[in-house]
Amino acid sequence: MVPPKITYSSAGVAGPQQLMIEHLAMPAGIKLFHVPFPGDSQAVAAVANGEVDIALAGAASALGLVKASKLRALAAGNGRLPGLPDLPTVAKQTGFADFMGYTWNVLVAPKGTPTAAVARLNEAANDLGRKPEMAKKLEAIGLRPMPGSAHEIADQVARDTARYRRIIELTGLRRE
Repeated sequence: MVPPKITYSSAGVAGPQQLMIEHLAMPAGIKLFHVPFPGDSQAVAAVANGEVDIALAGAASALGLVKASKLRALAAGNGRLPGLPDLPTVAKQTGFADFMGYTWNVLVAPKGTPTAAVARLNEAANDLGRKPEMAKKLEAIGLRPMPGSAHEIADQVARDTARYRRIIELTGLRRE
């Protein structure tokens, strides 16, 4: 008897969501079949429409469908979600403490942008993220402000790149 295929969607091939879900499947010994989509919203819609079984997607893309009872949230990535405070994390449910289940967005500027301009943009973005009304709006759609300096962001990118590289090595994923 051939075991049934579990299909999952993500935003693209070898992107953060695919790497995370493949990394999660490894210790469980589960084989999954990846169905890539051009974006998070399409990947989530594919689950809601019954085209695939599951997705690992950004909360901002899935929260509206979860609240409308068109999707069932199974677990939160890293930390509880303000929009779904009773939803346990992947680590809590699985014991897989090495799981990294978040993605982030970052404000970028062209290479060569003057340091003073970068500092000013960074300060403005941090100020905006600290405003309670903005934080509340972001949290309502599943996003969390993560203020910091351009240097801290560069360090975060380097850490996550190293982590993703390790997951690629463990899973053997390749961009085709």
